[in-house]
Amino acid sequence: MTELSLRLAVSFVQILAEVSIVMLTVAIMTLAERKVLGWMQDRMGPMEVGPYGILQPLADGVNLLCARKHYFAVLKGQAWGHLRLPRLASLC
Repeated sequence: MTELSLRLAVSFVQILAEVSIVMLTVAIMTLAERKVLGWMQDRMGPMEVGPYGILQPLADGVNLLCARKHYFAVLKGQAWGHLRLPRLASLC
């Protein structure tokens, strides 16, 4: 491997590691937040997906992706407003 391709490979691995750490941290913090809110409201908290709700952040991410497709399908007839109104607002 040349020096440039080796640097690119190392950079890619570093970026992948950092993104993975951030995503894992966000998932853990989301689960912890839900557990604390469940405790404060005197209820069980996230217990629906996986053991002790561990897979709940993953289920939330899948739900978000599915909900977005539905949201844009509903707004298909109003797409002109979402595309042109911000440009119009920036002119003012």
